[in-house]
Amino acid sequence: MVSKLTIKKLSSLAFVSILALSAIVVFKVSPVFASQPYIAVYPQHKTNLKSGDTFTVKINVSSTVGFVGYQFYLYWNRTYINATGLTDTPPPTFTFSAGAGIEWDYNATHGRIERVLMDTALHPITGTYQVATIAFTVLMDSSPSTVVTLDLDYEDTILSDSTGAQIMPYYVYDGDATIIPEFPAFLIIPLLIVLTSVAVILGKKSFLKTRRSSFVAN
Repeated sequence: MVSKLTIKKLSSLAFVSILALSAIVVFKVSPVFASQPYIAVYPQHKTNLKSGDTFTVKINVSSTVGFVGYQFYLYWNRTYINATGLTDTPPPTFTFSAGAGIEWDYNATHGRIERVLMDTALHPITGTYQVATIAFTVLMDSSPSTVVTLDLDYEDTILSDSTGAQIMPYYVYDGDATIIPEFPAFLIIPLLIVLTSVAVILGKKSFLKTRRSSFVAN
């Protein structure tokens, strides 16, 4: 028999877990305010991409709370895109780096970038920085269009203060890349209209030319 006290404890734990999960969701989607630390993909949206196209995104770090290190894990579905280059541009004092960098075949479906940068002298800084530039190439078209998420993992994307503690609260902002068909579907109808118009014009010219030839012959 489970006691009432045990049930109460389990209920409390469940409630705390729900709050924790809710907080993660809120931090994932809430709007950025200048006073709130965040790590973000910028620009958040890349559109109208086709096979063979290349594009870049930045990783931005911002904090009004002094930080001495940051870490980010970025994931993407490599069915349609893959990372081809990573350039670190940390704050000048952040000279220690770690992490595997680009792992384009992290698993069967996804690629990953793992980076850690910090100031070993532990001098806190504030402000907004573009800390990395990542180059991608589009591997294939998609029909219909597909939105590929550039996912900054919330659990592993963090800012650290000079005591080694994680700065809280903070926000994480994903990006995405929209892959379109080689010939966008929304252009099919306008193209058909244009082709029909051209066919009508050419048909009229051919008809008039035939009549003119007939008239001259007579």
